[in-house]
Amino acid sequence: MHKHERKVIQGPGQALMAIIAVAMTILTQGAAAPLAAKIGLGSGLVAKAVMGAVLSAVATQLTAATMQNKGNPFKAAKTLATKEFLKSLAIKMASAGLTAGVMAQYFLICKNGLE
Repeated sequence: MHKHERKVIQGPGQALMAIIAVAMTILTQGAAAPLAAKIGLGSGLVAKAVMGAVLSAVATQLTAATMQNKGNPFKAAKTLATKEFLKSLAIKMASAGLTAGVMAQYFLICKNGLE
């Protein structure tokens, strides 16, 4: 015989998680620029994009984890230190920075008529 464990996780469904992610992205968007400049990342487009990705990811994770942990923000905060979340955060930061950098370069070239 083999041991079978059943783990039941209660929390928001996928549709609600998508709504939470969009809402957190909208709510944190304005805070990225001043925060990026304050911690020394600069005020460029790439710094703003990376900081925006960090803020929305952390806000989304905290909100979802708080709901999954029956409103306990301390248990929710522990999810920010997991290997999975940190890996996901690094990927989001890299993709936001890369996308912003490429798009800034593209629009700079188009603006100067060098297509």
